[in-house]
Amino acid sequence: MAMATQQRGKATGFSLIEILIAIGILGVCLPMAAALFATAVKENEGSYENSMGSIICDNGLAVVKMKVPYSSADLTTFAPITTLGNDATYPIATVWSASANYAVNTLVQGADGKYYVATQPSGPGNGGPNGPPNTSFWAQTAPKGFIAIRRALTAGDNDYQIIIVSHAMDDASHTCAWDQITGTMSLDIPTGYSRFTPTDGKTLQKGAFVVLETPATNIGNTAKVISRSDTDALFDRKLTVDASGTTPLTGSVKLQTITEIGGGKLSPALSLTSVRTSL
Repeated sequence: MAMATQQRGKATGFSLIEILIAIGILGVCLPMAAALFATAVKENEGSYENSMGSIICDNGLAVVKMKVPYSSADLTTFAPITTLGNDATYPIATVWSASANYAVNTLVQGADGKYYVATQPSGPGNGGPNGPPNTSFWAQTAPKGFIAIRRALTAGDNDYQIIIVSHAMDDASHTCAWDQITGTMSLDIPTGYSRFTPTDGKTLQKGAFVVLETPATNIGNTAKVISRSDTDALFDRKLTVDASGTTPLTGSVKLQTITEIGGGKLSPALSLTSVRTSL
């Protein structure tokens, strides 16, 4: 007599050990992926700031050439350009109105004196910086602008070096201004870059751009602060006294930089443009 037999099939799925191993791998990999994501976001923000800084510098140069006249009395030392008024703010902000329509990226100034940018089209009834805040339509932003200095390359000639620095300040109540700093320059041996030590009690902010005023061989040269301490600042390159770039600049120097009055240790500077042009 034939007998039917049945075999019990093998159970499918993962064992407890396999699940625990997978969880352990995820626990190791996910924090690493999150760190990479945060780095990518930070780099993207930096790229945006650099692009915006360049656009503001281009706008500032156009405003300077349009607004600043040539004068035969101009000296060959740097002088801040202070005749631009509200044209030095880019883009020019308007006071928010509850009855107005605003396009995306419109910059407005609220009743609180702070700046806001439209994140999507906004119109009457949406609320905003001058009324009930609506974060779906508006986001607070740092006030951006530019500041400029000029010098005649030859006294009495319409031939200038114009330097524009774009900035984004922490607060609308702060102001940005050129400041002269005196100190000594030396060569940082480990990096091969120039190091500046102020001797007048002032400090340089990290990320600041500087423009040399003395010595005469280096007037108009620019550099950027990549690190700082309470006593000195390291630039992003080696400043030299010869065209070949072999002899480092050392000794007493004077330089110009922009500072955010009321700000902290970070410079508001975004980008720098230096051009030779006529007015």
